[in-house]
Amino acid sequence: MIKENGFMKRIILCIFVLSFVMGSFSLNAVAETEESAKMISNWKRVLVGEPFTNDDVILKNIVWDKEKDLQDNVLSNLNKENESPSLFKNLPDWKQNSAQITETVKNIEKMAVLYQTPNSIYYQKDTLQKDIMYAIEYFYDQMYNEKIKNTYGNWWDWEIGIPQSYNNILVLMFDDLTEVELSKYIMAVDRFVPDPTKRLNGIKETGANLLDKSFIVMVRGILNNNNNKIQLGIDATNDVYKIVQNGDGFYKDGSFIQHTYNPYTGGYGEVLLARSADIHELFSGTDRLTNVQGIKKLYTYIETTYLPVMKQGEVFDMTRGRGMSRQNSSSSIVGRNILYEILVISSQNQDLSYRGKYARYVKEAIFQHNDSESYYNGLSIHKTQTFQRLMSDSSIKPDFGVRDTNNMLSAMNQMTHQKKDFAAGLSLFGKQISSFEYGNGENMKGFYMGTGMLYLYNNDLGQYDNDYWATIDMTRLPGTTTDHKLGNLIDWKNYNNPKSWSGGVSDGQIGSASMYYTMQNVTGSSLEAKKSWFFLKDKIVAMAAGINSKENADTETIVENRRLGKNGSNLLKVENTEVALDQGILFKGASWAHLKGKNNQSDIGYVFPQSENIYAEKKERSGKWSDVNKGGSSDQVSNMFATLSIPHGKSPSGGEYVYVILPGKNQEETSTYAKEMDVSILSNTPMQQVIYDDADDIWMGNFYEIGKVNEVEAKTRGTIAINYKGNGVKVVMADPMKEQAKVIFTIPKKLGYKVAEKDDEITVKEDANSWIIEMDSSDKSGKSSQVYFEQ
Repeated sequence: MIKENGFMKRIILCIFVLSFVMGSFSLNAVAETEESAKMISNWKRVLVGEPFTNDDVILKNIVWDKEKDLQDNVLSNLNKENESPSLFKNLPDWKQNSAQITETVKNIEKMAVLYQTPNSIYYQKDTLQKDIMYAIEYFYDQMYNEKIKNTYGNWWDWEIGIPQSYNNILVLMFDDLTEVELSKYIMAVDRFVPDPTKRLNGIKETGANLLDKSFIVMVRGILNNNNNKIQLGIDATNDVYKIVQNGDGFYKDGSFIQHTYNPYTGGYGEVLLARSADIHELFSGTDRLTNVQGIKKLYTYIETTYLPVMKQGEVFDMTRGRGMSRQNSSSSIVGRNILYEILVISSQNQDLSYRGKYARYVKEAIFQHNDSESYYNGLSIHKTQTFQRLMSDSSIKPDFGVRDTNNMLSAMNQMTHQKKDFAAGLSLFGKQISSFEYGNGENMKGFYMGTGMLYLYNNDLGQYDNDYWATIDMTRLPGTTTDHKLGNLIDWKNYNNPKSWSGGVSDGQIGSASMYYTMQNVTGSSLEAKKSWFFLKDKIVAMAAGINSKENADTETIVENRRLGKNGSNLLKVENTEVALDQGILFKGASWAHLKGKNNQSDIGYVFPQSENIYAEKKERSGKWSDVNKGGSSDQVSNMFATLSIPHGKSPSGGEYVYVILPGKNQEETSTYAKEMDVSILSNTPMQQVIYDDADDIWMGNFYEIGKVNEVEAKTRGTIAINYKGNGVKVVMADPMKEQAKVIFTIPKKLGYKVAEKDDEITVKEDANSWIIEMDSSDKSGKSSQVYFEQ
């Protein structure tokens, strides 16, 4: 165990003696001080981990990597002269660039971490201690103190990034600081984070930013046993975990939004989850956690908000906002963080079955990555040790069970679909949701990301990692229709869809999503289309109608643009013709295509029921991270891609397409399916898009206008799914526009069937041949409501 804090012992003793002498001995004062000592010990353990034996190669390598980084990138750049214009030689522009102040304090934190890491060669090293003490004083005196009047650059640096690391340094060096020094240094935190609920300029904080600042104030409070500050931090969390109906935060449908119009479960949502895990660990062994109102709601949000956008330990990139453009942040790295946070938070649940369920889930996800040494690269010692304890616990089996879910995250215009061997995510945009987020020079080519990009996850782990975003053609993203036009970059702009229709319907296992959109507010293009995606048990049906544009530009729909193995050896075939590397071929009237995966169950089949013209190519693409993020490297990186597209020509009018994606199907199964399709395309027009899945007896339709297809009639605009299962009929309805007071459909009645269950929003009437089903959609949330008929 980490040694008990000696300085806190001295504080407790001083309070005891002083109180005794003055005749006002207070047990509460001692108890509160002991509590602060406990919390400082907790947080120090999180920062440096526990001592370990020399035979633990994984932990030894983690420490060695940190030591090498410290020597090569921190100590070698440390200026030790008092008159030096910067603390680190490679960060000379801190007076103009606030990010360099954050980097400076992070460097000092790295020094302090290794100084307190028992297995490090720097542990309690006198020369390093002197360097740290000098660096803290320089940083406080020159760069970050209560006397600074004007800030510059990014507010986040001053109010979150800097004080987070600064607090960590003060915790780590607590025993080495005098009371006078500590009191002086924490005044800087009070200057820049006096009230966590608002910024210095008065803007109200929400979501992850609010929780970040709340935690900063909590840690600042324990540093000098200031109960008022600790409680101020706790009280500021009151609104963080509440369900919201607009703006930033958690939504009932599983959405998480930050910056008003951006899906951010895997970005700011992960930050919020991380700080929540930090609160659990900081308050461990004390009664403080019970004062954090609403934090127990995370037990529900783990299932409803986070798991729908996770697959095999990866978080869906469509929920990471501009974070996907960061070179050192991948879906696997962020997913690994979320796994850790789920493990920490779920372990505090009193329900043993709940704790076991999520421990198994995390263990299964790590096993998907073969529990290899490389999986732990870049983790802290404490996080690695937490995972190691889980993996070595034989009583916990890595078996969470097969997820069989479909989720329409209406508030953020996204649908997720999880089955045994694959998962998919679809990113749309709407009046309130931006196609992408650009800001701080990040995500400079993201224009098409929310215009129907379809993510497919299978056993090809890390498909969207390994320089994917630096090398893919950002105007040819899978699922999108494109004329390759780029728009103007404006920080924090809402690149929204002026059309209302964007959403879907889900019964929890299958669903359909649809969008009527134009690129007018994104790229300035007149390109528009009505598109639907039907997510079924083992396949995805995609279709579009009304593809129109006045642009004199080649327009195409990207069926696939998948990153291949490094040598590009994955076999790509259109019908029986192989597409060679560096070859592009236009196939006229093709009925199917197939892409061989990297491993078992990562094959993908593509079927074109209307025999489309298909352009297929395999080629290497190169790019630079600096092309998509100004903070990225300018070094060239490369990847191999296989691309399938449907050309629509220039200035298309009334363009359309239909294709079916078959995850996990081999070439023979794909070619057979093309001849024996079990899905019927009942309508694909600008009025209605409707399918029937004969294999599972499912009827699904998106009615952009009132009308009738076969025996189903839309009395209002809306979307419907009818699942004829066993002895019952399940009907699910929704308003993707989020504008109508009600949605009404008439469907054929089955003799002898009655309403068995229904949501409160559903009213059912009937005549001789039909059920007239009305849904109250006046809350305008886009949610799905259902009714179940049974014999």
